[in-house]
Amino acid sequence: MIINRYISREVGITIAVISIILMVVFITNQFIHYMRDVTAGHFTMHIIALLLMLKLPQLLAALLPLSLYISILVIYGRMYADQEMTVLFACGFSRKKLIVLTLKIAFGLSILLAILSMWVTPHINKYAEKLMQKGAISPLALVQPASFQSSKDGRWIFYVERSNQKKHKLYNIFAAEEPKSDDDKSKVGVLSAKSASPYYDPKTHDAFLVFKSGNRYVGEAGSKNYQITKFDTYGIRIPQRLGSRGYREDSVFTSKLLHAHGGKAAAELQWRFSIPIMALVLSLIAIPLSYVKSRSHRYLQLAPAILLYIIYGNFIFLSRSWIKAGKLSPLIGMWWVHGLMLAIALILMIHQIGWQRIAHPIVNRKTSI
Repeated sequence: MIINRYISREVGITIAVISIILMVVFITNQFIHYMRDVTAGHFTMHIIALLLMLKLPQLLAALLPLSLYISILVIYGRMYADQEMTVLFACGFSRKKLIVLTLKIAFGLSILLAILSMWVTPHINKYAEKLMQKGAISPLALVQPASFQSSKDGRWIFYVERSNQKKHKLYNIFAAEEPKSDDDKSKVGVLSAKSASPYYDPKTHDAFLVFKSGNRYVGEAGSKNYQITKFDTYGIRIPQRLGSRGYREDSVFTSKLLHAHGGKAAAELQWRFSIPIMALVLSLIAIPLSYVKSRSHRYLQLAPAILLYIIYGNFIFLSRSWIKAGKLSPLIGMWWVHGLMLAIALILMIHQIGWQRIAHPIVNRKTSI
């Protein structure tokens, strides 16, 4: 049908435009956040670029419900203000058909959101987590040959004659270690090695800088009492500043969450289901809220609509936190929020159509009987 294609095209184009604008805003904000880690020496620009690219599907899943919501409000509001809706309704395009068309668009988008939130995002988060761990521990991209540099925790001072980024190796290294405790302030540890390379333990998630073919000297400065250790391989653990490396629900696959127990797993699982559900519920809310009188300001309805979206989103996030903390049963979970917003959508639709129009067919049936 021409009308269906026209409305679908207008809504689809607007969704794409709004999604791009929102993603640029959020990516810019995330980039500024990551740049703090770059200036602190925790990450390289290469790692930041990869992390930002990996963020795109997750951001898209989070922003598409809002883009759909705003698109329906904008397009339908414009059509009401320009009296296009009035013409369509006069030609036999009823509100029921408008609702069905809107739900078809929302349902198609919900399938994409379900794939993104339940399958794509966990896989990407898993990879991004490993990338952050490996990227944060690699000293090679941060090393400048022929200059003294300190480690992130300040315990080691390095001097590297040259480095090979492609082979992930450092050559002719000198390293001095600060004392571990106040009692050993007089003791100094120094080592020299022909080469060094980073090593990441996938089991313990610990990072090491492994030195090859060198000597280690430990003793008191200015004293002849010191120890010399010759080694073929010597590793030092590199501290990571990534926060907790424990259980992260957003990187757990959905199939595992279905069989997992506990508030954190339930909160994450319901959050993934909530994203496509929000798209459907928001589309229903947007239909009555998009109505404006002819020749009125076409964006007049955006303010209360955005306020309603903020309330919806905040209650979802609150429910998620309550489930994690054990303050809310997973059986109630986030479902009560979706149920409440669905009830609001139905009330708004009935109010737009008019209670008398809905009650009129019932009255006629009773009269005929």
